[in-house]
Amino acid sequence: MGRHALVRSATAVAVSFTVALGIAPLAAGSAQGKTVAGEVVVPATTSLVPRTGLLSAGPSGFLRYEEGRGQLWTTYGGVDTVVDASGSEVDGVTSAGAGSDVVARYDGSARVVTLRNMVSGQVSTVPLPDGHAYFSTLGSTVVTTAGHPGTDSVWHLLDLRADGSVSDRTVEGVPSGVHLWSAAGLGDARGQLVRYRKGDEQVTGWLDVEQGRFITVPYDVRAWYSQVAISPTHVVWVYDGTLHVASRQDPAAAVRTVRVGDIAQVLGLVGDTAVVSRYDPALGRHDIGRPVSRVEAVPLDGSAPRTLLARTSRQAVPTPDGGLLVAGGADTNRWGVSLIEAAAGGGVTVRRVADAYPRPTAHRVSQLTLAQGRLTTVERDPVGDWTYLHTRETGVAGSPTAGARTTRGRIALENYAQERPRLIDTGDGRTVISGHGTSTAQQPHLLGATQSLPGTRIDSSRSYQTASAASGRFAALTRPYTSTGAETRIVDLDTGRTVYTTGRTVQAMWGTTAWLRDGNDGVVPVDLLTGKQGVPVWFGRGCLLNDFQAVGRWLLWNCVGGSEGVGVHDTVTGRNLTLVAGRDWEPAQLGDGFVTTSEAGRLKVIDVRGGKPVSRTVGTVEGYDWDVDPYTGVIAQLRSDNTVRLISSGVPVSALTPRDATVAASADVKGGAAQWSPKWWLNKPAASWKLVISNRAGTAVRTLSGGLARGVVAPAWNGKDGSGRLVANGAYTWKLTATPADGQGAALTRTGTVKVTGAAAARRDFVGSDGFGELLTLNGSGGLTYQYGTGKGTFTGKRTGSGWPATVKAVPFGDLSGDRCNDVLVRFASGTLRAYRPACGAAPTPSTAYTSLGTGWNQYDVLTSPGDVSGDGRADLIARRASTGDVYLYKATSTGKLSGRVKIASKWTGYKKILGAGDLNGDGHGDLLVQDRSNELWRYDGTAAGKFKGRVKVFDNWGASYNVTVGTGDITGDGRADLVSRDTSGTLWRHNGNGKGSFGGATKVATGWQGYKGLF
Repeated sequence: MGRHALVRSATAVAVSFTVALGIAPLAAGSAQGKTVAGEVVVPATTSLVPRTGLLSAGPSGFLRYEEGRGQLWTTYGGVDTVVDASGSEVDGVTSAGAGSDVVARYDGSARVVTLRNMVSGQVSTVPLPDGHAYFSTLGSTVVTTAGHPGTDSVWHLLDLRADGSVSDRTVEGVPSGVHLWSAAGLGDARGQLVRYRKGDEQVTGWLDVEQGRFITVPYDVRAWYSQVAISPTHVVWVYDGTLHVASRQDPAAAVRTVRVGDIAQVLGLVGDTAVVSRYDPALGRHDIGRPVSRVEAVPLDGSAPRTLLARTSRQAVPTPDGGLLVAGGADTNRWGVSLIEAAAGGGVTVRRVADAYPRPTAHRVSQLTLAQGRLTTVERDPVGDWTYLHTRETGVAGSPTAGARTTRGRIALENYAQERPRLIDTGDGRTVISGHGTSTAQQPHLLGATQSLPGTRIDSSRSYQTASAASGRFAALTRPYTSTGAETRIVDLDTGRTVYTTGRTVQAMWGTTAWLRDGNDGVVPVDLLTGKQGVPVWFGRGCLLNDFQAVGRWLLWNCVGGSEGVGVHDTVTGRNLTLVAGRDWEPAQLGDGFVTTSEAGRLKVIDVRGGKPVSRTVGTVEGYDWDVDPYTGVIAQLRSDNTVRLISSGVPVSALTPRDATVAASADVKGGAAQWSPKWWLNKPAASWKLVISNRAGTAVRTLSGGLARGVVAPAWNGKDGSGRLVANGAYTWKLTATPADGQGAALTRTGTVKVTGAAAARRDFVGSDGFGELLTLNGSGGLTYQYGTGKGTFTGKRTGSGWPATVKAVPFGDLSGDRCNDVLVRFASGTLRAYRPACGAAPTPSTAYTSLGTGWNQYDVLTSPGDVSGDGRADLIARRASTGDVYLYKATSTGKLSGRVKIASKWTGYKKILGAGDLNGDGHGDLLVQDRSNELWRYDGTAAGKFKGRVKVFDNWGASYNVTVGTGDITGDGRADLVSRDTSGTLWRHNGNGKGSFGGATKVATGWQGYKGLF
């Protein structure tokens, strides 16, 4: 916010702030936890942190762990039974009785596995024989290992007989000398996917419970743990971004593969759909135990995956009938257990079968700033265990409000000294973020008003120590310290340009003024637009300036050393007010016409606008951090319970005025791809604004408007009118009106002009980008000349390209080449047609770059361009074949050429003139005018389909004396297509278009034009 705060700690001590200037005694403030009129408490953000662990699933229900509730057996109808209230989350689903309604619990001290049938209620025990180690429980079969690793290790299957005795089956098929891997939870009542190592070889196989045998799988399962899952029919794993699906029923069947990219876990397979979890870095630290991944369905046919659940954590559990249980939900507030099942027509369905019990935990707030009614906080998320930057709107008029919180992105606190980045609000919604060091992560970045972290590095060409101040479009960046001091560069944040460099310390900034330290006891202002210094401000002999802030006309100073104290300087009146003389001062924050500080545990506001300080208590100092919004007069306090108290200072902000403005006098909109982007920085929020852009006649062509503007009005106009069409190039007037959000003071108004170029150059506009059409003439010496349209219905000035044969025929064309400059087609006597691409404003010559459009064009006695008649936005060519009178359309292409011809009319031999006239009726499509041998003038309205509608008579007995008629585009400045004709005596006539498909009477423009070989 353009201020250099001292220490943002509001831990108060009992000190006296009463000074000789007559500040009144403090009144009692509000107690902690209570609010008074004109304030609001922003509640601490809490998140529900889930700890649901799925352990096993049977036909009737499933076993899960919930933090604070222990192990629960839940039926598919959602009924819970506490199995072990003190039970913990076990590692791997096969520890708990996989694939059945039996819950297994291994007691390591007693070496006994207890089997509890959750349907029948029967409880049995299976003691482990001496020398056996517990491995897993599959249904009611307990799996153990025995022997010595590397010599005679083997699995055993312990089954409980009807008489209560236990049978011990040694798993066959295990060679000697192996090392058995620990259980990975990949099993059900029928068996388990296991591994062993022998030498350097790793072998994966199926431990078949029924056969009591280890069966080596005929494929290489290169993944393990969270990257492998089973279903009743298949084994699924991911390796190097590829999903592999192998049949359990037919191990020899080919393994299917589907590309899935980087995933967090393979959860399972349901029908013909693999279910995976994909890590979302926006949600938290990468850990499958945290809810930071989403559940996706990946069809095995290669079709697009779809999200089933927005978040999940931990493992999923397959059900015996082919379903899959997954813990998760749309968010942690709606956490539960869902059952994914195969759908009848393919794909999967998801239904919630049980609620979960996540625990609420508060986000810890470590920093805050407040500017333009926007609160910025740094908070640690207990769900993902990451720290994020958040903003919320707090109101700009009347009492503060607590708006919805917006997450701006993660802050990697480990990159910053003391895990505390420096945050400086610029007062226009942007924030400068930096550390205090030269590492890449600590370099100053700019975070836009709606941008997510990390923002944009402000100056990547240099290394900086820190950002010392910022306001509006300017930020002061300090280089590393050297033996001669530290250089500070003030950078324009919008252009990246360094506007001022100094060896002095930049103490504060406001608008276009930077306040530089002037010795130990003063500051000097610098106008950043001119680089000129203003009148220094001195704070007294013996002052060692410790803190300095600037807001509008007001300066807050804090001196230590031999002349300690705190005061305010008014740059308009030159008056200096000492608020505290001596050492009994507390950290203070400057607002617009007031100072906020603390005394004896109370928060107070000192109004300095009247020349005498007037103090009042606004609350109790309750926490660790606080800030003042100089644009709205609101104070924010961070409290120990992570809530934020917002208190109105009661001091109105000054009348609405610009702090700075950048308004370009001209703009090249590049065909709509670029914008004219004026910008006004304001000293306080505006409730609404309106920018009216008008043409030369005063008619508004575009009105841009907006609602609440927090510190900046930044319209963007791409040169298009309200209907989305590019306006003609030329000069436009603008008027800005902005109303203050707080209702204090008059509306702000500003006016000016802007010259627009680079818009859709008006038809036939070859020179000046002024939106006026040019007439192209050919003289007997081979000069092809642009006759400049003035916009007043006449021609003045010329630009000629010489060296042309006097026999060429020119066709003024639109922008065929895509450079936003109109092109010219030229047909030679040989029948060759070329598209010449002169630069904007340049007349074509034979050496101008061109594209050959082929030969044989002398078969046509008419070549003309009406504009776009095919609806693709490109000008097209109309040609009439002399021998038949057939008319053809040649559409322009994106490659700068013409497509093959398409016949659009037959036997037009009765027309003695055919000319492309542009858009005569205002429908956006090029039109044709034709004159028959009876001198009747007809109009053919173009369409977007490459055809013309039926003809419409325009005039009877028209133009008998004209030997040339040309559709010149707009030459009168009214935005309508006009005509120019030359009669047999050489007189040039103008016919003003009315925009409705017709014209006014003829107006003489010039005489003596009979010498031109051609008018085009």
